[in-house]
Amino acid sequence: MSLKELFSEESASSDFGAVYMILVFAIAALALIVVVKPMYKSAQKSIPKSISN
Repeated sequence: MSLKELFSEESASSDFGAVYMILVFAIAALALIVVVKPMYKSAQKSIPKSISN
């Protein structure tokens, strides 16, 4: 194996690692949006009820 092949394999694996991390963060962000958004909607509905009492 030549030195050039070694470096090309290393850069390819680091590119895949970066893509993998971006995918992980995107999935985590979507999961947070799916979980947190309904909580805010329910909180907004309960605010007028607590103020009027």
